[in-house]
Amino acid sequence: MKNKIKFELLTSELFVLGILLVLVNDFYLKYAFSNVITGKLSDFAGLFIFPFFISIFLPKHALKNYVSTGLFFIFWKLEISNSFIGFISQTSNFAFYRTVDVSDLIALSVLPFSYKYFKKESVVDKKSYFLINSIIGTLCFFTILADSQPGQRVGKKIKSDKVYTLSIKKEKLYKELNSHEAGLYLGESDSLIYFYFEIPKYNASATAKVMIKEDSERNTIIKIDSISDITITGRLFFGINNSNVENCKNLKKEELENFFKENCIDKLFTTADTKYPTYAVVNGMY
Repeated sequence: MKNKIKFELLTSELFVLGILLVLVNDFYLKYAFSNVITGKLSDFAGLFIFPFFISIFLPKHALKNYVSTGLFFIFWKLEISNSFIGFISQTSNFAFYRTVDVSDLIALSVLPFSYKYFKKESVVDKKSYFLINSIIGTLCFFTILADSQPGQRVGKKIKSDKVYTLSIKKEKLYKELNSHEAGLYLGESDSLIYFYFEIPKYNASATAKVMIKEDSERNTIIKIDSISDITITGRLFFGINNSNVENCKNLKKEELENFFKENCIDKLFTTADTKYPTYAVVNGMY
């Protein structure tokens, strides 16, 4: 029997809902509400839509698609897949990353429901709309790709004693920062501050822990204590470039200090005129 592609199943309600759940969770909920639910939601939704999507193109092998998906998910979530992930990251130049957490395997419980739903939808007489099917199919493909490319953090922390002197009173500097950052209030007694800044060259960001004080001439002195939390992100659906990860791992102290100067110190007074500022005050310690 010919393995006829069932394009009409691309408009199945729960399938479309699964795609939307992955997108909303990965690009909003995980950051706005970081908890156990948002941590597992993409696994459940992803396991619902992925074998369903593959089975649309290989309906005769639907059961095999679901079993294979389950086995690969188990392999992917265990430490034994580390060498495989390293290999495909190197050969594709995309940094595939995942957290080893066996509790994620609970998401496998959604597979029988997805399979049953696929079989149920397969016998429903549906009309097929080329444009709608093309949009949903493309969106699903990129959703699956995006879900496998979260931000990757480099476990790197450098100590620094780099000092910058600004010809401005500390009070005025804090007034500028408070006006640029919604919900932020820095008082003159605050001296330990965390700056989040971007590293555009490698599509990454980092956090600098700095000490701020005034000298006898009322100039503001900014001294870096450390730079850490380097995180590389992908460009929406196109994943993380593995060379960016390797370059960030190899960044020297002087390079990180220069990125901090270029994307934070040099732009402290231009944020209001910049559509996409390259720094932000993360927190002030009182």
